[in-house]
Amino acid sequence: MSVIGDAALSAFFGKLFEKLTSDDLLKFFQQEKVDADLKRWRTTLLKIHAVLDDAEEKQMTNRLVKIWLDELEDLAYDVDDILDEFATEALRRKLNPEPSTSKVRKIFDACIGSNRSFATSMRSKIEEIDTRLQNIVTDKKDLELRENTGGTTRTTRSRVPTTSLVNEGHVYGREEDKKAIVKLLLSGESSDAQLSVIPILAQWAARGLCYRLENILDKQFEISTKVRHFSYIRSYYEGMKKFEDFPKDMHLRTFLPLPIKDWGYLTNYIPNCWLPQLRCLRVLSLCGYEIVELPSSIGDLKHLRYLNLSNTRITSLPESTTSLYNLQTLLLKGCNRLIKLPEKIGNLLNLRHLDITYVNSIGEMPTGIKELKSLQTLSDFVVGKDTASKIGDLMNLESLRGTLRISNLENVLDVEDARRANLIGKKNLDALVMKWKPGLDDLQVARSSLDILEMLRPWTTVKEISIDGYVGAKFPTWFGHPSFSNMVLLRIERCEKCTSLPAIGQLPSLRDLALVGLSAVEIIGLEFYGEDCPKPFQSLETLCFEDMQEWKDWIPCKVEYEEFPCLRELSISQCPKLQGKLPHHVPLLEKFSVNGCEQLDVSIPNFPNLHTLEIKGCKGVVSRSTDELCFPKSTILSIPYVKSLTEEFMHGLAKVENLTIDNCKELTSLWQDEFKSLITLDIRGCSSLVNISLTSTLRTLNIEDCSGLKSLSISNCTCLEKASIGRCNSLTLISRGQLPQNLKTLNISDCENLQFLADEGEASSNSSSLLEDLSIRHCPSLKCLSSSGDLPTTLKRLQIESCKELTSLSSKNELPTSLKDLYVNNCPKMESIANNLPNNASLEYLRIGSCAELKSLPVGLHKLCHLNKISIWSCPSFVSFPDGGLFPTSLRELLIDGCEKLEAWPNCMPNLNSLLIFNCPSVIYFLEEGYPTSLTSLSFGGENICKQVTVWGLHRLTSLTSLRIDGGIPDWQSFPDEQDGKLTMTLPSSLTQLSIWRIPNIVILSSLGFQNLSALEQLYIRNCPKLASLPEKGLPPSLLQLDINGLMGGLSMSWRRGSNKKIVKQRAIFTHNSYSFLPVLQQRLASELLNVLLEFQNMEVICRVPHHDDHHSFGYLECSFMEPCLKERLSMLLKLFITASMWLRSNLRLCL
Repeated sequence: MSVIGDAALSAFFGKLFEKLTSDDLLKFFQQEKVDADLKRWRTTLLKIHAVLDDAEEKQMTNRLVKIWLDELEDLAYDVDDILDEFATEALRRKLNPEPSTSKVRKIFDACIGSNRSFATSMRSKIEEIDTRLQNIVTDKKDLELRENTGGTTRTTRSRVPTTSLVNEGHVYGREEDKKAIVKLLLSGESSDAQLSVIPILAQWAARGLCYRLENILDKQFEISTKVRHFSYIRSYYEGMKKFEDFPKDMHLRTFLPLPIKDWGYLTNYIPNCWLPQLRCLRVLSLCGYEIVELPSSIGDLKHLRYLNLSNTRITSLPESTTSLYNLQTLLLKGCNRLIKLPEKIGNLLNLRHLDITYVNSIGEMPTGIKELKSLQTLSDFVVGKDTASKIGDLMNLESLRGTLRISNLENVLDVEDARRANLIGKKNLDALVMKWKPGLDDLQVARSSLDILEMLRPWTTVKEISIDGYVGAKFPTWFGHPSFSNMVLLRIERCEKCTSLPAIGQLPSLRDLALVGLSAVEIIGLEFYGEDCPKPFQSLETLCFEDMQEWKDWIPCKVEYEEFPCLRELSISQCPKLQGKLPHHVPLLEKFSVNGCEQLDVSIPNFPNLHTLEIKGCKGVVSRSTDELCFPKSTILSIPYVKSLTEEFMHGLAKVENLTIDNCKELTSLWQDEFKSLITLDIRGCSSLVNISLTSTLRTLNIEDCSGLKSLSISNCTCLEKASIGRCNSLTLISRGQLPQNLKTLNISDCENLQFLADEGEASSNSSSLLEDLSIRHCPSLKCLSSSGDLPTTLKRLQIESCKELTSLSSKNELPTSLKDLYVNNCPKMESIANNLPNNASLEYLRIGSCAELKSLPVGLHKLCHLNKISIWSCPSFVSFPDGGLFPTSLRELLIDGCEKLEAWPNCMPNLNSLLIFNCPSVIYFLEEGYPTSLTSLSFGGENICKQVTVWGLHRLTSLTSLRIDGGIPDWQSFPDEQDGKLTMTLPSSLTQLSIWRIPNIVILSSLGFQNLSALEQLYIRNCPKLASLPEKGLPPSLLQLDINGLMGGLSMSWRRGSNKKIVKQRAIFTHNSYSFLPVLQQRLASELLNVLLEFQNMEVICRVPHHDDHHSFGYLECSFMEPCLKERLSMLLKLFITASMWLRSNLRLCL
């Protein structure tokens, strides 16, 4: 036990004493006739606590004392569990009182105690605690531990503040060990070993209490039965293997997967079988797992305080959840399939936090919600209809804090019920969201909405309010009242019938305001600012108007002060009728955006802090009468009807550094004279633009959808570092002269008439260009990369795709030595990428595809020490590998697909990890020297390859984890194939993933072939139409996922293991004609049906769907189960299956 553990044990004792002295608990112990035991425990534990300080000091030198403290800690947890069980039972009886009984029964109960079963079960546990307590006391005497006589306990003793720094003057213990550790921690040197010291020490300190499941810890620490807290890094698939080493008699209190992925799959054995055994759990998280339901046994975890089911696929919670009387936190965030909460949720009297954020499918709250008087966090409250939950149910939830979202307010028709909600009494709320369903046209709702919103007034300390879908014509009196002095955010959205705005300007602390979808507002005037407010919007920083279709005029505030003295961002979008002038007095404005205001002439504000301006879809741009037009550093312009930029306009761009010109369809030219400061230029959708003259200061250039642009000169852009040009179909070259010396990245796509990049004349690109990244895609007229025909010597990454006229990459047929990544695809005239590769070439990735004329790779590949991956596909003329088929030892991945003339396969690849070969029918000699034993992934297909693999033997690949076999074995009727009871191909036992594709005649999966696949987790079967049976002896118990697609008629199924039970017997036969194709809904139902069936033992499934010419056949399903509890769920699925069926005459029978 460490100092950390000592402090925790002392604090834990304090909590125990609080429970042992509880009047309510003592009263219940008296009812159960065990109050004497409670008093005895308290006395004994007080005596033990008196020697705790001495024990904690001696444990470092006396191993027996250390063992005694560990036993004491374990006992303290068990005592706490028993006290918790008594408290829980007392609360249960309070919520579920016994029915009235006769006097005789009352006398009988008084004599022997009520709830005999509970008392009896607890008696055995109490006696066990008594025995263990006595042993602890006896050992205490033998250890000669001293009681604390100085009046100072560990909880009051002066303690050095916790710090990550080492104080050399306050370290006690073994001197040599201390000196070594302190020297290491104070050392200025950095190393992995040093960085791991603190985590390892922390792991050691908590090793008896906490367990973190990682490979490194698996080797260092065994899992003790005394472990109370368990966490692990969540994987994509979680099977039983991860949990199989856990002792069965654990008393875990915490089960906490730690997510690094958004979601994953968990075997149903964990929530259904394993977790219910952990009756002492306090913290349980299944967050992010694709589980669809919780078992009813969840209600047996009576100690549970924290339950996190966020981002799961559950549709409801079992009613047994309402018996978790100690539950304090229930998290259901992102459970988008959850349709309801338990009706008796009011039993959870200790619940403090309920999060149902993003659970939009819940139609109403359960009526029991009003009983949760301890609730502090309630993310959402959904108002029900008629007799369902009412908004008045919020009345007793006085402790609510944080954010509360109230939705379906159209269901509130009673003003008095809204008053009962007592939002004004909930003084700890920080944010309030109130939502009505949009588009309502109910007159009754519209008439009462104003009075209802008046009653829903929150306390004045609220900081954020959002109103969405309100159907009233105006807002209540409290809205915008200056007494809401803490309000910093206000959002009013989709209030389509509101014709005027409240006096929002009176809110003194308001920083963010958004008005969205107020389609009935025509004028914003004095009422918006507050007629009697001397300093409106004195704190406002961001203001957004959006989708206000009828807004025509913005009348400025008539006060001596600035209208918006602190405003930094102003956004106006989709207000097509807005005209007139915008506010002038905005001295701190930094970002100004106007979009989709077709009638507005935007006047450019000349404010010193303005750095970003966005003008899109407006009538025009004008300057103020007294100011010179001056654009800020970052400007976006989209003015559809502008034909040319005036001299005044161009002069205003002199200080612009980042300029975007978008959708100026009639603009014909841009000149560099005024672009004196331009760094980034982005031009899009200017179809009439013909000429662009660029400035030398430019660093980033992007041009898209300028179909009229015929020429572009970037050679004088000496600072240009990155350029992207796309969909400029009239462009024939990128630069007259050399590419700019500082250009590092050049991307070109979809330029149909581009013939080469640069017309360099007699100059050589090698002498000046520093280009590192070049990508050219979909330029069908491109004949060469430059007029000189050479590639820049600094090039590191080259991507060429769909350039159908390109025959070579360079005139000398050489690649630069600096090139690391080469990708060439769909260049049908490309004959060679290079003749030779020098020894010092840096090439790491080589990918060539769809080059019909390519015959070979460059000579010298085997000398490249950096080459990691080679991929060649759809190259029908590719004949052989160079250098006698030798590859470099650095090669890790090799993919060859669709090389019909390839005959010989490369050898000597000792470090290869991944190999894929398909559609190479001419290969005669495949890996004559055998497979690289380092292979972890192998995919192959084709009859010639399969025969050689069968002869050589896959079982020798002891490191292989992933195997895919795709066609090439038409004679096989089982997989793997069996001859005279023996396998022709033995699969390696190391496999975790197996894919079987396009083997047309297999009918069954061989039990013999699957019996040794003890590690198999994923099995994929594609387009094996005759497959009728899975292994008779069952699939491996390790299997987590089974996906079968392309059965007869295209029927598919997907299954993920739901328990650890082996599928002992299963047979699935599908006869289904494509003429009668299953609709999507029915396929899903069929898949779900099979998911259910496949989870149970002793099962035989036969499912026949009639052919279109078989009018008398019927669908038939026969199953035998060990678990009859499945019948109800299965029957429901069958009813849905029949309802969705295309074959109304079919008869689907269920025999159980």
